[in-house]
Amino acid sequence: MKPRRSRSVRTVMVVTGILSCAVVVYAAVNLAPSGNTPRVRARVVTNAQIRATLIAHGLGPAELTAAGLTPNQAIVLVGNARAHLQGGALLTAEENLAQSKTLVGHLAQLAQSGKASAEQIRDLAEGRATLATREATAATARANFINAAVAGLGESVQAGLATLRTNTHWPVPIELRTASRTEAQWVVLRDAAVQERSDGRAPQVLLDARAESAAAAALAAASDSLAAVTTAWNQASD
Repeated sequence: MKPRRSRSVRTVMVVTGILSCAVVVYAAVNLAPSGNTPRVRARVVTNAQIRATLIAHGLGPAELTAAGLTPNQAIVLVGNARAHLQGGALLTAEENLAQSKTLVGHLAQLAQSGKASAEQIRDLAEGRATLATREATAATARANFINAAVAGLGESVQAGLATLRTNTHWPVPIELRTASRTEAQWVVLRDAAVQERSDGRAPQVLLDARAESAAAAALAAASDSLAAVTTAWNQASD
């Protein structure tokens, strides 16, 4: 009987060792390190995610139309965007950035209130460093997403979309964002747009800006093809 017990013990030890190794391997493969290199995994992307991401990056139907895209080009762009999003890099970067912002915000509040422990103060410093890294990672992921989405659409279209994205923070009609301007010029147009919204009459400075070639082309495209581009964009993102 004793030899049998000995073999049983050895068997248990071997199995335990195998299981321990399996756990270690699983952790190494599946768990992201606590540093700044989280694991990227492929995603199943919803239609709502595709649309929201496109709009957030200045690639909605209005922008595509203003930049001169055709309905077929809109379909290509949405398809490119879907394929890139499914790779997971952008969504992972945005999720990790959001987590870091939440953590740092919480720890910063504790520190400001004087309620943070010494460990939490250290965590705040580490969290801020991680946040900076993740902000850079997310910026790169956004740029990569845009480049992938517009791939193959031609330099003039890509340049037009880039100009619109650069000017997106100015609260003026989209056709006026198709050209580069000085800050002083933007301020004048912004104030004129406010006046137009208020009384329904366009000041001369807006009329002059809309007569510029890029703005005029954007207005013509909106009249001629915005509906078709919007339909193609919606169908491609379904």
